Amino acid sequence: MAQVPTFIEQATMSVDPEEEDVLLSEFEAVLDAPAIRPALEDMVKMDVEADLKEIRKPLPAAPVTAAEIRELFT
Repeated sequence: MAQVPTFIEQATMSVDPEEEDVLLSEFEAVLDAPAIRPALEDMVKMDVEADLKEIRKPLPAAPVTAAEIRELFT
């Protein structure tokens, strides 16, 4: 997987659109390799699970109530 940043760096630094297309095609081929695909899917699943865990955390109580804000402006 150490190849991935190299493809991305080369493609983004390329001024030749043809070279960029070749590099991005090579990058896609690396991502589609049978040995890499399950690992990427596991990483995505772990990221999604971590995000869901974070989203589901209860929000802390607001330091100021709506009534206090209303008082300040009226």
